[in-house]
Amino acid sequence: MFLFPIRGKANRKDSESEELKKLYHQILSYCRKNLIDAGSAEECTQDVFSVYFEKAAQIKIRNPRAWLFRTADNYLHKYNQKFQQEKQSIFPLPNLEDDAEDMEDIRFAYEQDFDRFWEESVDIDKEVNQVLSGLSHAEQTLYHQYYKENMSIKELMELYQVSSTAMKAKLFRLKQHIMKGVQKLQL
Repeated sequence: MFLFPIRGKANRKDSESEELKKLYHQILSYCRKNLIDAGSAEECTQDVFSVYFEKAAQIKIRNPRAWLFRTADNYLHKYNQKFQQEKQSIFPLPNLEDDAEDMEDIRFAYEQDFDRFWEESVDIDKEVNQVLSGLSHAEQTLYHQYYKENMSIKELMELYQVSSTAMKAKLFRLKQHIMKGVQKLQL
C-alpha cells in the first residue's frame, strides 16, 4: 500500500492517488530526460513503480519520493548499459541505393596484404623457436616446465623454493619477455 503523510481520513484515497499521479509524472519525466527512447522511459517508470508496490506491501517505506528516484536511478543505469551493449553489437549496413563511394566503408575495406599472407608459407615452429631463443636459459626451463609439462604453480614453488607471489611474478615476467619477442617478429 502506498504510504504518505495525509491529513484527514476522508480524503485519504483521493490524496493518495494524487500523490501517486504526481510522483509517476515526476519519475516519467526524469526517465525521459535520462533515456533517449520515450518507450524505454515509460517502461523504466513502470518497472520502478511495480517494484515499489511490491516492496511497499512488504515493508514500510518512509520516504517514497526518495525511494522511487533512487530505484529509477538503478533502472536507468541498467537500461543505459543495455543500450550501450546493443549499440556496440549492432551497426548499420550501407544502403544499396547510395553511391558506390558510400559503399566503401572502412569496415568493408579489402586488405591487399591478406592474400600475400596466405600465399606465403608460415613456419610457426620456426617462429616459436625464434621467440624462445630470445629467452635466457632459466626462462626457457621455466617455460617448458609450466607450459609444456603443465606443472602447477604449487609444484614450481616447491621446485624453486619460492613463495606463491614470487612464482607468479616470475611467470608474469616470462610472459612479458615472450610478448616482446613476438612483437619483434611482427616488425
